[in-house]
Amino acid sequence: MFDDSQENDTNDKIELLFNGMKEQIKALCAENYELHNKISVKDKQLEEMSEKLKLIEEILKPTHKKDSTIHTLPKVLSDFKPSRTQNINFELEEKLREIFEKYKQSEENLSRLRDEHEKQCSNKSSIMQMKNSKLEEKLSEISEKYTKSEELEELCKKKSLLDGEISERYKQSEDNLTRHRNEKLRKKKSLFQETLERYQNELDNNKDVLNNFSQKESENYENQQKYDENNKERRALIRSAANNKEKEQLELLKKNTKLKTEESKYQTTLGNATYIRMNDDDKDHGVQLVNNILSLRDTLRSYISSLKWGIEIDIDQINNLMKEYNVTITSKPNYPLIKALLSFHILMKIMKEVESFFEKNNDSSSVLHLEADIMSKSKNLEERLVEFSKTRNEKDLMTQMTSIKIRQEVNIALSNRGFSDNMAPKLIRELIRIFWFRLRIQEPVAQIKWVEVGSDIDPNVMDGIWDNEDIDDLEVEVCAFPMIGRDLENLEKRKIYTHAHVFTKRKTSITKTKTIKRGEVP
Repeated sequence: MFDDSQENDTNDKIELLFNGMKEQIKALCAENYELHNKISVKDKQLEEMSEKLKLIEEILKPTHKKDSTIHTLPKVLSDFKPSRTQNINFELEEKLREIFEKYKQSEENLSRLRDEHEKQCSNKSSIMQMKNSKLEEKLSEISEKYTKSEELEELCKKKSLLDGEISERYKQSEDNLTRHRNEKLRKKKSLFQETLERYQNELDNNKDVLNNFSQKESENYENQQKYDENNKERRALIRSAANNKEKEQLELLKKNTKLKTEESKYQTTLGNATYIRMNDDDKDHGVQLVNNILSLRDTLRSYISSLKWGIEIDIDQINNLMKEYNVTITSKPNYPLIKALLSFHILMKIMKEVESFFEKNNDSSSVLHLEADIMSKSKNLEERLVEFSKTRNEKDLMTQMTSIKIRQEVNIALSNRGFSDNMAPKLIRELIRIFWFRLRIQEPVAQIKWVEVGSDIDPNVMDGIWDNEDIDDLEVEVCAFPMIGRDLENLEKRKIYTHAHVFTKRKTSITKTKTIKRGEVP
């Protein structure tokens, strides 16, 4: 909507421009009128000159007739005989000479008047052409200004119409707003009245309940007093019997504390024998393990982000990876999506290669393959011990827990000394130590869980970049790093060590999640 001050300024400018154009048009009309008057005066002068020329020509017509006789006079005079010439009057000759001189003068005047007439006609035509050209230019300017004035008038009309529409719409919007507010207020008022009535009814009910309860309490109090009075003797007998039993209870409590002390000692001894206790500072403790997993994730992220400048991204290969992992293919994938996809691809590649390494060299005698051999043999020993415990004596807790202790000891050794620095890069070495060894130290064994493409967003097990308001409209496009924890399939008992790091997109379809154990490839 227009501001009132701006509308007044524009209206004033349009009126000033329109008045200036009107004054210019009036001045041009006055100048045009003066030019027409001058032209009419010149036309009158030319008409007067032409009339004078006509009169002169009429006057000179008899002289033209005499011209022939005048030109023949010398011949006639020469033909006269001396006898006849003597008889001609001297006055006649004088008159003839005067007539001849007048004729010559009239001829000269006529030629001079004709020349002046022609000059005036030519000057008149040139002046008329110049004035006509000026008039045409001024008329064109006047017509342009007139058209502009008409356009301005149309614009003013349109502006007035628009102002009217705007004012009407503003009134309508204000009316709608007031109606909407009134409707809201009516709804709030009705809701308030309903809640007030409900609370009033509840208050009345509570009053009734309270009255009933107070009546019952008073009745119970009276009954209790009667009961206490009736049972004073009985209570005295009970007290005497209780005093006799207190000694027996003290003896039983002493025996119970003694048994609990022996049981705790037995449990401590059994725990030390069956599984390894770790301090908070131990790197295989759950807290330190979480920090190491997050450090591994940051190392992977920095490895992908710290590529050398000038390296061009092969979009075709990226699209092939997206197709392989069921990610939506786009002509120009954005940089965060490429990083997440590369992170997932690198982890999958390393896990496949490590799994292949352990499978191929599980029975190797080479020093280079000691980790795979130890892993295979310890796993077989764990399985055999579990089978031994089940088949020989299921109630023997020590035998049952021996496999757990062996698993923990072997994986602690492998996580500390396995795969030396010169055998594998830091990223791969840390990934193997955490995913293959340190997760197996935990009791129960920690799990790895990848989130499939298209899964719903769950902030309890995932982290990424999103607004809380948009979670329902988003889904997983690619999982850059898996979630790690234990009992992941049991929602009540599960414990999340690290959340899955995901890259999101707008939801298009319903998908699932999938649990992947250590070393399993999706």
